[in-house]
Amino acid sequence: MIRLEVQKIDNSRLRINLYHDSETPSVVKTYQTVDLQGIETLLKEVTVQIPRQFTRTGADIELYEQLKTKSITLYQVILGDLGKILRKLCQPTSPIPLNILLDDEVNFIPFEILHTGDHFLWEGFLITRQIAASSGVDELPTVKNKRIKKMTLVGNPSDDPKLEPTVRKELYSIAGIWEDELDISGPHFGGTTSRYRLAELMSGADLFHFSGHYERPSDGEGPQDGWLLRDGTVFSEKDISSIQNPPQFLFSNSCGDLSALQSGGFIRALLHSGVRCVISTIGTVPTKQASYFSTLFYVALQEGKSAVEAISAARKSLVTRFGISDISWMFYSLYGDGGFTIRLSKTITIGKYRNRIKLALIGAAILLGIFMGKTGLELIKNREVRVTSSPASIRLKVNGELLGFTPFTTTISSMDEIQLITEGYDTARYHLKKIHGTWQGNQADAPDYILSRGQLSPTHISEPGLLHVNLVPTLVHELIFENVGKSQIMIQGISGELTGKTFKLAVDGESYRFIISQNGDVFDKLLEVKEDTVIDVSMISTTWQKNRFR
Repeated sequence: MIRLEVQKIDNSRLRINLYHDSETPSVVKTYQTVDLQGIETLLKEVTVQIPRQFTRTGADIELYEQLKTKSITLYQVILGDLGKILRKLCQPTSPIPLNILLDDEVNFIPFEILHTGDHFLWEGFLITRQIAASSGVDELPTVKNKRIKKMTLVGNPSDDPKLEPTVRKELYSIAGIWEDELDISGPHFGGTTSRYRLAELMSGADLFHFSGHYERPSDGEGPQDGWLLRDGTVFSEKDISSIQNPPQFLFSNSCGDLSALQSGGFIRALLHSGVRCVISTIGTVPTKQASYFSTLFYVALQEGKSAVEAISAARKSLVTRFGISDISWMFYSLYGDGGFTIRLSKTITIGKYRNRIKLALIGAAILLGIFMGKTGLELIKNREVRVTSSPASIRLKVNGELLGFTPFTTTISSMDEIQLITEGYDTARYHLKKIHGTWQGNQADAPDYILSRGQLSPTHISEPGLLHVNLVPTLVHELIFENVGKSQIMIQGISGELTGKTFKLAVDGESYRFIISQNGDVFDKLLEVKEDTVIDVSMISTTWQKNRFR
């Protein structure tokens, strides 16, 4: 673990202490000369202007390169010679914990997105932020790691109709992840969630997730920031102070800014109230990416990862799904205890699983009774399978339970069903089947190929331990070739031949010319599949053109 302490001495100097475990001395202390006023413009570009530009224009490789260039400059100016040490310690393949302790004067520095010249810091470290008083004494209270019983979800209390569909999908997805492990309160939607109701909901939760708008208005008494409500008021740090029993963990999936870390700021108030771990944002995060990020974070948290490991995994998933030039990954930061993990309440867990355990035991007894032979034992033997998909990052369920998002490695038997589910595509269902002596993924009664945009793809590619699924768009129709026999079917413009007794294609709305070689003759026809269609290959000699493509 590495600990970086940063304290402002005056307008031109920072005191930076670096503690780390290695063969070199464990403590490196330096007074780094930094003209904080001189880099104010650069800091504003990185934390305000570039995020705003991204919100307006979306993913842009030139904007990404601009962020990278300015972040490299900031890294060199702020860390100086210590930056060389951090660069050597940066491990993108196996990130190590980096705890950054900041005082009030420098908590605005975006350490997560500083760039070493090789990598952004978030790529090579598991970064946790903590805020200390100017005296250097950590202000965060020590909270005992209690067992988790209840999760509360609140969404869109400002009643913004544009935000509503995405927030609903996000919160119901999160609730589905935890419904078998926790008591779920909500999701609570809309303007009925007042300031007092919010405080009440937070007081009764171990985990609290908020998804909605964030504002920083001025009420004449100085700046305030917080969650926007329907009447235009803000749930602010003043309301946080009234919470008697704050949650252990809080995720504020809303737009934010670094001022929330200042004394009296919203995030600062949450930490000071006793919340052990807070995840929040800077800038305006696109709603689609925000929803995706939070869902992936909770999947990782449920797998047993710590909060800081889960946020790192979610950032990497954002890059995998949307590409590095979609810089949504830069918006999220973790404050407080990055080592926070879920310790489920035994009472809740046993209660939730009592019926499932009973059914599982009954099922196991039946299976053992039926399959006492070698074949039966092979059927129920678990095998490890890595599942990938196109498109990527698709919900993966086994026997109806959400395990995570593709790519994902799971352990199943041939008695289990794998499901891949996302909007705009048919649900893909697979079992393990013994094919040519090996256990492979098999999909029954589904298209064998997808013909879309002039490209032909198999619906899945399977081999022992691996299953890649190309999901079928919901808008396509099936084209079924029956009685194929020894005939060979080709598609004009696409190399290769298709054969088999019967096979199905999922075909989009474009026109395709099919060519069939049969008993020395060649037949062709231009087909536009507007509904499910069956072609009897044994009958084409009377309806298709002959010999045109010999």
